[in-house]
Amino acid sequence: MPEKFAKKAASNQMMLDRLFDLSPDMVAIFDVNGNWVRVSRAWETVLGYPSEELLSRPIAEYIHPEDRAATLRDAPAELHATGKLSPYRNRYLHKDGSYRWLEWTGALSEADGQLFLFARDVTQAVDAQTLAEKTQNLTKAGGWTFDIPSGKVTWTKQVYDIHQVDPATFVPTPETVRRFFDLESLKKMDDGIRAAAESGTVYDEVLLSRTAKGENRWVRVIAECVYLNGKPVRIFGTTQDIDERRKTEDRLNQYQKLESIGRLAGGIAHDFNNILAVIAGHAAMLSLEMKGDPRAEKIDKIMNSIDRASGLTHQLLAYSRQQAIRPKPMDLAEAVRESGELMTRLIGGNVQVEVVTPEIPAVVLGDPSQITQILLNLGINARDALRTDDDRISGRIRFVLQETSVQAQCPWNDRGLSAGNYWHLSVIDNGCGMDPATSRQAFEPFFTTKEFGKGTGLGLATVYGIVQQLRGHIQIDTELMQGTTIHVFFPKLERLDVKAKVHDVPVADDIFLAFQP
Repeated sequence: MPEKFAKKAASNQMMLDRLFDLSPDMVAIFDVNGNWVRVSRAWETVLGYPSEELLSRPIAEYIHPEDRAATLRDAPAELHATGKLSPYRNRYLHKDGSYRWLEWTGALSEADGQLFLFARDVTQAVDAQTLAEKTQNLTKAGGWTFDIPSGKVTWTKQVYDIHQVDPATFVPTPETVRRFFDLESLKKMDDGIRAAAESGTVYDEVLLSRTAKGENRWVRVIAECVYLNGKPVRIFGTTQDIDERRKTEDRLNQYQKLESIGRLAGGIAHDFNNILAVIAGHAAMLSLEMKGDPRAEKIDKIMNSIDRASGLTHQLLAYSRQQAIRPKPMDLAEAVRESGELMTRLIGGNVQVEVVTPEIPAVVLGDPSQITQILLNLGINARDALRTDDDRISGRIRFVLQETSVQAQCPWNDRGLSAGNYWHLSVIDNGCGMDPATSRQAFEPFFTTKEFGKGTGLGLATVYGIVQQLRGHIQIDTELMQGTTIHVFFPKLERLDVKAKVHDVPVADDIFLAFQP
């Protein structure tokens, strides 16, 4: 009997040895002191070391320096607390000097306290996951799935980031996902995915979403259905944050539109000015010939109308940047203070006008008369925004001038403002504000929200043209019923005594006009 048991034990040991060495997973045994006892052949296959060489050094020397402390602390702690090791990943040194990612599981032997560990090379899986994460971060895109029978929704980390929610607390479901989109976007999404599912095509749509933090964000959603027995059972998709690209495209389109309108307006203004010159010449001759004639009074009215029409052509020329200017170094802070005092007298009513300027000179290159025109136009527009339904004017207008430095990664730079030092003028009102469609057209000539006969629609267009000519930058921050802020940036000069000539301020072909609805 003892001989029979011995043969049986020897046979079992031989079988275990063969399984040990033939296992595709890396198997290792450690004694109670953490020293190597035995390793399987898979160690040499994965890490390149013969077993004799591997066993000649402590295991800690093979662990990546960045992983060593955590591994030697966390793995033993879990083993002694629970008797086993949950799947655990770290990096191990290969004989060629590179590192491999290993995923470990293990257990303690209750009989002799030895530790049995099993490891698998997951380097390719980790590299693929890292590549996917980097790709998602670079493209600002994340993946998601929707299991139709169960209703389960799964997101990758990037999708949580796009919607500004915490993966630890937010649970994506068909109901919670829909909260990020308005009714129009939801209808487009529902109709598009339904049509794609019925036809087997890929769904691809650009939608406007609203994040958990209340930010509007343009996203591109691409989805495809998986079918089982002819029925859709799962939808795979990606959500990509294209907000920055979409807004850049919108700015470029708006800039090109305004440039086209500017060229058209300039050409019309020149031709119209020539016609006015002929009319004015003949009217002047008639006035001389009819001196003393009662009908000469009508000639005076014609001349007054010609003067008003001439003023409109000058505004159009300013918008198209074809008006001659006489720039010189000037103190913008002083001009803002003087215009603020003038606006206080002009506006009247129950309006509080506040002016905030630096104590030092804010030196810019500008035409004083045109700078005054900018300030008055912006102030008057702000006043009109304060008009209530019963035609009263009530509210607050602030002129704030401050120095600012725009860096390459500055938020202002993202809106089209080149890096550099500027004097930043903000004209702020707490009036009715504008919706996105109105703000996009605000600088177009002849566009006005005022009643017929109460505005030419050239005020902001003129401001835009002058700012462009002075190599400045202007944009609008506004929201309906939340007030409006006009931002104007003038390139900063260091001294008032800088000499300047007219040709020092060329027509600015590279200035970007941006909007933030």
